[in-house]
Amino acid sequence: MAVAMLLDVPEGTEEQYGALRRELGDPLGVVGCLLHLAGPTAGGWRIVEVWESEEALERYFGDELAPALLRIDMPTAERELFPVFELAGVGSGA
Repeated sequence: MAVAMLLDVPEGTEEQYGALRRELGDPLGVVGCLLHLAGPTAGGWRIVEVWESEEALERYFGDELAPALLRIDMPTAERELFPVFELAGVGSGA
């Protein structure tokens, strides 16, 4: 089952997100990543991703994303996972 990750980074900035993207490359080039969104919030930065499985997400998070967050000194992120009941978008046929 697909799973979504909501990652809130209090005090995160656009510059830090840019550094994260340079470290990791295109998130949609990662096997299992179906959707990636990112943008500012009132208190920092938010990343939302949808993955084809929790296993794929956890593998990427542990092997790539968490170490990259440490390398760029991004503030501690608050992570929430939830199952995806439906995923629709432009070109999805929904």
